[in-house]
Amino acid sequence: MRRTRLSRAWTLLPALFLAGAAGAETGLNAAEFLKSGAGARAFAMGGAYTALADDALAPAWNPAGLAALFQDQAAFSYDGGIGGIYRTYVSFAQKLHPSTRTVVAAGANYVNYGKMEETDDTGVITGSSFWVQQLAVSVSAAKKIFTRFSAGATFKGIIEQFQDEKPFAFALDAGAIYAPWDFLRLGASVMNAGTNL
Repeated sequence: MRRTRLSRAWTLLPALFLAGAAGAETGLNAAEFLKSGAGARAFAMGGAYTALADDALAPAWNPAGLAALFQDQAAFSYDGGIGGIYRTYVSFAQKLHPSTRTVVAAGANYVNYGKMEETDDTGVITGSSFWVQQLAVSVSAAKKIFTRFSAGATFKGIIEQFQDEKPFAFALDAGAIYAPWDFLRLGASVMNAGTNL
């Protein structure tokens, strides 16, 4: 029985890596703020956090990391004022009944680029200004499927505001983490697959 579970896990892991490589060009222009992740720990590692995500900020990197939580957690990440851009990421994760080995989370990712001057087609400032803002609201779930293998997914709604336009889109993230030994964790995630803004 254990051998069958491990062989299934090994079959699924390469499929996730291939799916990530196939979608590497997805979302090159719209909603770039979704690619930036969250959390000082992850940023200190240069964003190499897909396999290490294990707290309430995990949905920003790999939703499967939520399965590592032992208790409820809330997280807040704020980047303020660099280049006039303010970014806030909040998340709350709750472990469901221990027998289900499932964790759910809700979060929001907000970016405010500030007020921008409006120009005409020739580049002359018109005297008007507008705000540029982006918001993603998400719901995540992760489950420890086997002792050393977990999987998770995040569904999010995304809205941007600039001038009089407010485009809206949906996106899905999926990920897996496999720890064959205590000293090694392998992670894979496909992020921001969804509709166009």
